[in-house]
Amino acid sequence: MDDSDREIVQLLRGDGRLSFVEIGRGVGMSPDAVRARLNRLVDEGMLRVLGIIDPSLLGYHVLATLALEYRGDSTAFASRLRESHAVTYLATALGEFNVICEVAATDDDDLSSRIQRIVSETSGIARAEVLRNVEIYKWEGSGARPRPAGGIAIDLDDLDVLLLRNLVDDPRTSYRDLAERVEHPYSQVRRRTIRLFESGAIQASAVVEPSVERLTIGLFCLELGRDAGATLKAIADEPEIKVLARTLGTYEATAEVTVSSPLALANLAGRLRTDFDVARISTLLLTHRPILPAQWRLGSVLKGQG
Repeated sequence: MDDSDREIVQLLRGDGRLSFVEIGRGVGMSPDAVRARLNRLVDEGMLRVLGIIDPSLLGYHVLATLALEYRGDSTAFASRLRESHAVTYLATALGEFNVICEVAATDDDDLSSRIQRIVSETSGIARAEVLRNVEIYKWEGSGARPRPAGGIAIDLDDLDVLLLRNLVDDPRTSYRDLAERVEHPYSQVRRRTIRLFESGAIQASAVVEPSVERLTIGLFCLELGRDAGATLKAIADEPEIKVLARTLGTYEATAEVTVSSPLALANLAGRLRTDFDVARISTLLLTHRPILPAQWRLGSVLKGQG
């Protein structure tokens, strides 16, 4: 990407639904020139514009990281996991585990059933660790902006969920195209779609593939010392830490990090061990991410039913 491409991407990170005219004004280019550049970035796989949804709005109140030691073709296995709408994040990795995924569920019983189904239906899993999220200290992943204070207050009906199902795959789609897809009047679709975005129920944001920006994405699984809460609050201030969650399981926390190189990842792990009350770190280098966090496929779920 050149400097003009990066300026376009930066605007789309803030608001993935900006029109070509609005982007053009921001970067000093014509709408047609912006359209051509954006189409090229998407077609070449360098950029994705995602619709990011708060899972709790759809009745998914439990999230867990499932870390697997899989003996087989991990890339092919990861591709199969894409078929499950409960798997909301998926990556292959180098390290103690070679497949990492986030699993969403309505409650802990549902979570247990979903994970048992994944493990029991897959041969070649030598080890599986479940790290159930209990508190989020930081979430800056996938271009998502901070959620509104006090949560998101919006009631969803069938039309809202139908719109979300379409917007999660293509949040830049026009109101007219969206109205045709869901077979509802244009004015109603436009009003509802604006409401969904303004409420924060869905965000549109651009995500650039790490290899394009020559960045390294890693995951730390952490065993903490005595005062876990204070340690995690201090770790959350580290700019390289993008997602930080306290968990139940073998490890007490997980942290997704973005750094400049594998060496920088190793150095950060070392600094966490020496400067913070961290007893042990399992460092994973993420190699491929077929599903980015919170890009919801929704399935048939509506407000916890399904």
